[in-house]
Amino acid sequence: MTTPTEFEVPPPAPEDVAGRLQEVLSSREDATPEPKFQRNVKQDFKYFCEVEHRRFGTNRIDKLRTQITKSAYWEREAQILKSKLADVHLESLLLKFAMDGKLTTDTWRKVRKYYAHRLKRNGLSAEQLRETRLSINEQCYWEPEAEVLRSTADRLEIDQQKKHVKARRRHLTQAKRSARRAPAKSTESEGVSTRTRSKTGC
Repeated sequence: MTTPTEFEVPPPAPEDVAGRLQEVLSSREDATPEPKFQRNVKQDFKYFCEVEHRRFGTNRIDKLRTQITKSAYWEREAQILKSKLADVHLESLLLKFAMDGKLTTDTWRKVRKYYAHRLKRNGLSAEQLRETRLSINEQCYWEPEAEVLRSTADRLEIDQQKKHVKARRRHLTQAKRSARRAPAKSTESEGVSTRTRSKTGC
């Protein structure tokens, strides 16, 4: 009985081992990519202040804020308070001028007139008020004004055409009357000259 022949497996070449290791490393890198950290992340200062506000009382916070010397800080707060004051003022005006609690066109006209009057009293000229109005960029604001101006311009053009037609007719009528009168005058002058010649014997 013959025994099976044993085959010897040759060891892999060093190049093959290195290549296989590189493949394994590449596959692992693809499977678990390196974390990407965000750079230049802006700190949320507002959130930080909100957290710290829980530690201090309101009065303490206001006292600490007086130490801030950055003008832009106080300017921004003044701007936001200005807007809030304007909103509160507007609400009181709407309550004053509203008709039976309804905000009508007349209500907004009165509010606009009130603001314009106050601005004039505070030194704004009519030209400055006009420039302020012209600074409005919303098309929905300019649309109704454009419609009024367009319809007015069309009406003026029609009126102008009517006046032109009337003037033309008047001119033609006067020309016809002048043409009718001219022959009568010439006949009279001929009669007079004939009578004159007969008397003088010329």
